[in-house]
Amino acid sequence: METPNAPQVNSESVSISLDQTMSMDTVRAHLSKALPDYAIPSECLTIEKMPLTSSCKVDRKTVESWLGSFVSRPLNKGDMEARCHLSPLYEHEVTARAISAAVAELVASRDPEQGLQLQGHDFVLQSSGVDSIQVVSLSMFVRKTYGVKLAMEHFHSSESTVRHLAYLIDCEEELGNDYVDGLNLSEEIEINTAELLESIRPKSTEPEARHVFLTGASGYLGSGILRKLLSRSAVDVYALMRCSTTAEGLEIISRKAAEHGWWQPSYASRLHIWPGDLTKPKLGLNDEHLQYFHTGSEQPTCIDAIIHNGARVHYNTDYHGLKAINLHPTMELLALLSASSNLTTFVYVSGGRRLTFTEDEEEHTVGANQTNGYGQSKFVSESIVRNCMNHAAFANKQLHIIQPGYIIGSPNNGIANQTDFIWRLVAGCLDTGVYNADESNHWLFIADVDRVAEAITQPLFGARSVRLASGSSIDRIRDGIPFSALWHILEHDFGYILHPEPQQEWLTCLETFVLAAGSTHMLFPLLATLEKSAGHVGASQEVPSEYLGTTARVLDAVRANAQYLIDVGFFPPPGQQAANAEALKASGGDAGSIFESVSLSRGSSLEEKLSSWSGGSLSSASSVEEKVSSVETSASDEHDERSGCGPKANSSMAKRL
Repeated sequence: METPNAPQVNSESVSISLDQTMSMDTVRAHLSKALPDYAIPSECLTIEKMPLTSSCKVDRKTVESWLGSFVSRPLNKGDMEARCHLSPLYEHEVTARAISAAVAELVASRDPEQGLQLQGHDFVLQSSGVDSIQVVSLSMFVRKTYGVKLAMEHFHSSESTVRHLAYLIDCEEELGNDYVDGLNLSEEIEINTAELLESIRPKSTEPEARHVFLTGASGYLGSGILRKLLSRSAVDVYALMRCSTTAEGLEIISRKAAEHGWWQPSYASRLHIWPGDLTKPKLGLNDEHLQYFHTGSEQPTCIDAIIHNGARVHYNTDYHGLKAINLHPTMELLALLSASSNLTTFVYVSGGRRLTFTEDEEEHTVGANQTNGYGQSKFVSESIVRNCMNHAAFANKQLHIIQPGYIIGSPNNGIANQTDFIWRLVAGCLDTGVYNADESNHWLFIADVDRVAEAITQPLFGARSVRLASGSSIDRIRDGIPFSALWHILEHDFGYILHPEPQQEWLTCLETFVLAAGSTHMLFPLLATLEKSAGHVGASQEVPSEYLGTTARVLDAVRANAQYLIDVGFFPPPGQQAANAEALKASGGDAGSIFESVSLSRGSSLEEKLSSWSGGSLSSASSVEEKVSSVETSASDEHDERSGCGPKANSSMAKRL
C-alpha cells in the first residue's frame, strides 16, 4: 500500500510491550473463552498509529479504505496453515486428494496462489475461501464423480474437512447413514439452553484451581494432563513421582514432553516435583509437602485441587495384589480432601473395564465382577469416590469421576502409546491378516489423549458433565467409531490386506499365531486377557446419536496414529504385510512357517527390542503361563513409573520400542 501507515497482515508474534510478545494463536485461545467462533479475529493488522480526524476521533473512512484495498488476503503460509488447519494428504488417500484438488481449483479461480497452497492438503472446508455457489459446484462434482449424494449440511458444516468428506464418500455403502453426522435440533436446543442458563446463573465465589496435585504425571495420559494444566499460566502443578531427586523427576517429565513436542523451559518454574510412592503411607510425602494440603499452616501455598491419575496397570495380578497401589492411595487422598478447608476439588481417573451406553449400577457391578484384578481395583476405587459424593464429610467438595475408553495419540501428531492394548491387538490382526467379523458393527470406545486430558482438567475450571446435586460430576467418555471404520482405514487408506472371520475362527487364528511367535510377540502378554473376554472388545448396543458426532475427530486420530506406528516400525509395512497375510491364508493358518518373515518385515532389531522388555527372562520361561507372567511383569513397569510406584523410567517398555 502507498500510505506509510497502511496495515500489514501479521501472523507472527505481536509486540505488546518492550520485552513481551504474544502470538495470534495465544490471542485466539484467550478470546475463545469469552467469544463465539465467528467473533474471533483470524487476522492481525499492525499499524504504526491509528488514523485520526481533526477532532481526534478514529478516521473510519481511512480504515475502511485500508480494509477495502485487500482484494484478497496477503498470502502467508504459516497463517494459512493456522486458519485452515492445513495438513498434507498421503498418496494413498485418493478420494481426499481428489476433493482437495477440486476445492483448490475452485479457489484458484479467484486466488491462484491460495488455490496452490490448498492442493494436496487436508483443511477445514469453510476456511478455504470457497463461497456458497462454489460449494454447490463441489457437491455436484462429488455426485458426478462418485455417484454419492451427500447432504449439503456436510459441505456447510464448520467442522467438515477434506478427509471427513472423503470418509463419507468412501464409507457410504459400508457404514450406511447411521454413522453420518447430522443436525439434531433437540440436542441443539438442550445444549444451547444449558449454555444460556450456565452463563446467567450466579457465579461461584470459589476461584479456579491454581495449585494442583497430580499423580501419574509421567505416564502417557499423565503427560497430556500436565500439558493442559501448564498451558494455563496461573496454574502451578505438584507432581508425585517415584524418583530420588526433584531434578531427576523434572528431567523425566521434560524429556517425555519434548518427545511429544510440547515442552517449554518456562514451565519448569511452575512444575514442582515431589518424590513419593503411592504404595507408602501418606503417599511417601515428607512433612513439608504434606503441609501444602492443610489450610492455616505456616506454608503460604495450599493445594486446592487433586487429579488422581496414577495406577498400576497389570492384567495378570488379582485384586488383592493391586489393592495397595490402586485403592489405598485413593482413600488417602479422599481423607486429605475431607480434612482441608482450602482443598475443594478431586478428580478421579477411572478405567479398567469396558464402557457401555447405560448408567445401570447393577450392570456395572456385574461387569466388574467378570473383569480382571486391575479392573476390579479401579471399580472399587471409583465406587468409593461415588459414595463420598453425597456424604456429609464432603458437603462443600466437588468430586469428579472421568472414565475414558481406549486412549490414542492426538490427530495433530499421532504419537501412539505402543504399550496400549488396542494397538497391540490391531498389530496382531495385521500380522494374521484377519479381524473379528462379528464385531464389525460394534462401537469401539476410543478417544485421543488431548480430548481425554481436556475432560479431566475442565472440572477444575468450572466445566462438568453429568452434574449431581452436590456439584460433583461423572463423565464417561464414549467417543468412538464402529470397528468397521478402523478396518476400512487400514485397508483403503494404507493398503493393508485384511479378511473378516467369525469370532471364534479369528480368535483361534490369532492365538495360534501369537503362541507360535512366542513371548517376542507384542500381544503375547495380553493373550490371557483376550481369551477371558472371548475376544469381545467393542459394544454391541445401539449407539445414541449424540456420540455419532465424535467420529470425525476419532477417524483423523486413527489415521495419524496408524501412520506414526508404521513410521516407527510397530506396524508392519503395508506391502510386506499384504504378502505375509496372503501367504498365511494360503498355508491354511500355519503360523510357524510365516512368523519369521513377519518378524523381518518389522525390522531385524524388533525381536531384540522385545526381548529387552524382560531383561533376558524370556529364554528361561518354560511354559505359556510363565512367559505371559514374565513379559507382563516387565511390561507394567511403564505404568508403575507414571504412578510413582515402580522401577525407574529408563526401564519402561515404551522407550525400548
